[in-house]
Amino acid sequence: MTRLRALIGRHRILVGVLAGGLVVRVLWLLVAHPDPVSDYWAYRRMGENILDQGFIGVDGPSALILPGHPVLLAALMTVSRSALWLGIAMVTLSTAAALLVHKVALRLTGKEPVALVAATVCAFSPAMVLYAPVLATEHLFVVLLLVAILLTLSVGTGSPARAVGAGAVAGLAVLTRGEMVFYLPVLIALMWLGLRGLDPISRVRPVALFVGATALVTAPWLIRNAEVIDPGVGLSTASGMNFWFGHRPDGYGYTEDVPWPRGDDITANRVGWEVGLSHIRKEPISLLESTRDGTFRMLSWPEYALIASTQEALPGRPLEWNSRYVPFENTISRILLGSSVLSLSLAAAAFLTWPAWRRRLRVLFGGLLLATWVGHAVLQFGHPRFRYSLDVLLTILVALTLVDLWEHGRPEVSQAARTAEQGRP
Repeated sequence: MTRLRALIGRHRILVGVLAGGLVVRVLWLLVAHPDPVSDYWAYRRMGENILDQGFIGVDGPSALILPGHPVLLAALMTVSRSALWLGIAMVTLSTAAALLVHKVALRLTGKEPVALVAATVCAFSPAMVLYAPVLATEHLFVVLLLVAILLTLSVGTGSPARAVGAGAVAGLAVLTRGEMVFYLPVLIALMWLGLRGLDPISRVRPVALFVGATALVTAPWLIRNAEVIDPGVGLSTASGMNFWFGHRPDGYGYTEDVPWPRGDDITANRVGWEVGLSHIRKEPISLLESTRDGTFRMLSWPEYALIASTQEALPGRPLEWNSRYVPFENTISRILLGSSVLSLSLAAAAFLTWPAWRRRLRVLFGGLLLATWVGHAVLQFGHPRFRYSLDVLLTILVALTLVDLWEHGRPEVSQAARTAEQGRP
């Protein structure tokens, strides 16, 4: 108890930020009472099926949705299946992300003020607060991604266990959201850069352990899909559908009017790839047009955070819903829009100081931005929800800008910061 008090005393500001972030999330949960609809209903249904039926899927075994999040929900449901309990668990994960952002920011920049501001922005970001109680895959994924980054940054020649741990956590992230596949090269680059100056064998070994652990964790799911669902499915049957939504001949984005039988995920995956690729081959310019559309869609304001947390399913029809009234909804919507524009602007402004960034900071954000853009704006279809994980990490860039502005506005603070930085080994 004495050690705990001392720890809290040393980090009382961070503890206060995390406590405040948790409180506002719980308050929003109690006000909004989000009802799982659409994808969020499917996640919950899959968790129930894991417990009650022993299979992973909604109406039967399938590979449409990755297993990480439904397995977590199933574990939580062994305690209680109440919406309040599951919402509190999501809120806790969302708050934990702010703590992990602090750790990653401190490791990348070496500046406590930047780390503290990043955690504060993450804790009180309107989009993250509003989305926190929703049964979304992003909450677990962000925690896994941040832990994988932390472990990757700490890998050295004498820490094979950390390389294996980073790979295992990265594998769990892959099984939670498929976009992690695009982030794996970024983590490998971070690890390789952290081992510079060593001989090739010493650099290759940790990377090989990381890749091997990732493959070992994801292999059972891939084998299961090949044996139970269909050979060649890979991680998910959603990939072909999402590719077609981004490259369909008659428009762009999600639509109910699809060229495959409803409910047949295997055919949808195959037809989605075939039709999408055929359209690109016939009209190569369409790839540029869809990339343009996807980029603009991803940069749209995150209204999904408010919509997803204020819906109420129609009785017996979880795939149909109505909006639930929430006090001050119009004001909340305006705050959400304004904060999104401000956050993206501040994050973009951080690149003005790119030459002064540490090398691994450049690799991480350069890689994450490129991977997210390629994965969602180029290959699949753009939606602001798809940048949620990136938004969490961009709080570090927001913090860099805010701290730089503060230091330049107060010369004595700036000089003290430079002196402290020069004094570090």
